Amino acid sequence: MEMPKMRKVPEKAYQWAKGLFGQKGYLHYRRKSRKATVFCTVCGREYSGVIQRGESYEAQMMEHLIEKPVNGIEGKCELCGTVSMYKSVGLCRVFQEAQVSWLMGQRMGEDFVFRAFWTYQVTQPEMKTEYRHEEYARIFLRKGKKAEKWWFYYRYGVGDWYFYKGWYNNTPVYTDNIYPGTMKEIEKTPMLQYGDPRGYNFLNYYMAFARYPDMELVQKAGMHHLLKMLINQYGANINPGGKTTWDRLRIYKDRMKMLKDVQGDGAILGILQEERKKKLHYTQKELDREIYLHKKIYSQNDRNTVREILKHTTLEKLDAYREKNRKKNIAFDIYLDYIRMRLRAGYDIGNEIILYPKDLRRRHNEMVLELEKERIDRRKKEVLEKFPQIAEKYKKLEKKYGKNLGEYMIRPARNAAEIVEEGRLLHHCVGGDNYLSKHARGESTILFLRKSEAPDLPFCTIEIKGDKILQWYEAYDQKPDKDILQPLLDGYTESMRKGKHDGRTRNTVQAVV
Repeated sequence: MEMPKMRKVPEKAYQWAKGLFGQKGYLHYRRKSRKATVFCTVCGREYSGVIQRGESYEAQMMEHLIEKPVNGIEGKCELCGTVSMYKSVGLCRVFQEAQVSWLMGQRMGEDFVFRAFWTYQVTQPEMKTEYRHEEYARIFLRKGKKAEKWWFYYRYGVGDWYFYKGWYNNTPVYTDNIYPGTMKEIEKTPMLQYGDPRGYNFLNYYMAFARYPDMELVQKAGMHHLLKMLINQYGANINPGGKTTWDRLRIYKDRMKMLKDVQGDGAILGILQEERKKKLHYTQKELDREIYLHKKIYSQNDRNTVREILKHTTLEKLDAYREKNRKKNIAFDIYLDYIRMRLRAGYDIGNEIILYPKDLRRRHNEMVLELEKERIDRRKKEVLEKFPQIAEKYKKLEKKYGKNLGEYMIRPARNAAEIVEEGRLLHHCVGGDNYLSKHARGESTILFLRKSEAPDLPFCTIEIKGDKILQWYEAYDQKPDKDILQPLLDGYTESMRKGKHDGRTRNTVQAVV
């Protein structure tokens, strides 16, 4: 496609662009004793005078008094009246340039073009401020079509500048400066005249409005989420070539009301599009299930697991069980991992005792051991032989770090095998050779924080060096109990530091914590 012939840019657009600069120009001045000469870069003229009258009668009557120029302070040109900033010639840079970007639009028959410009303001000592305008992009809009962007390039082989439609069609044009005459042009263009860009990026809004014939309907229906997806060009999966609104949205006609009720929610739209694509028609129960899966479950693997669960229970029961464990700070990921392991082992999850265990953490850990017993046992044997120092240091480290904290307790690992088991059950990397090596060499120490009522059930793992905790995590490298455990651990380390200075026994630590 060749570049269409452009209409002339009106001179008043260039004059408007000059007004975008906060600093219109400068008052360059030279001063010697009482006399000063001022050059206005706006009008390009010079005037002189004194900043303080002399004492003689002739001086009082004949000398021209002007405003005292002070570098960096605003003043008013006596000749053109422009308010500008005084700048001493001796402090002026040889060449000073500022630039602003702006956008203007023009109708092209039934089509429309946005033209993006740079305007440069060039100031030199005691010379009139000059302006240079450079058009750097053109965005062509055609009804039902994706916007085409042409960029201004220098053609090295030929030695000239030209507009080129190349690989940068998705490169955005950033500017908030819109030439006022643009709206008059838009009002004359049928495909754009009913748009309302308030609250949205001006250019992106009209690019979407031209491409999607139903944007006016979407906006008036209050489908704000869908409107944002269309404007930002992500996630909507629209078919611009469809014959009706619902065809273009790729959903069933009778789902339009539902989409309006949820303000064009992107997740709901995706579900309704999937429904039509698979030639299904969900019941309300099935629809509730799909909404739950798309809004609360974020990976496809987890969605497949929840679908298996919902074959044996209701959405209400599952959500209630999820909330019950959330209050215990047990992540839903642990439950889904538990169910996957049950399915791999061939269990019937239709049994409610298996489906909804009372002690989820314990049952999850039991399944880990059951499924991976052989591999874990082999790993344990390997690390026991490789890192015997961990077991040898246990008693010494127990005296230093072992603490009963009432509801909780802290102790070091008894041997390398315990650290491996801790890492596997809590799904983090503490069982790797890196941490085992550091513990064995004494560079840092692995501690277990357990609930006193379940001292053998992994709960939280700590890496400590001296009396400084390097890191701590619960299952899956998360900290759901941070509000409880962080103050507890802060008190634990603080009591260790105080105990070093005043000689208190480790039994007094419990009282401090």
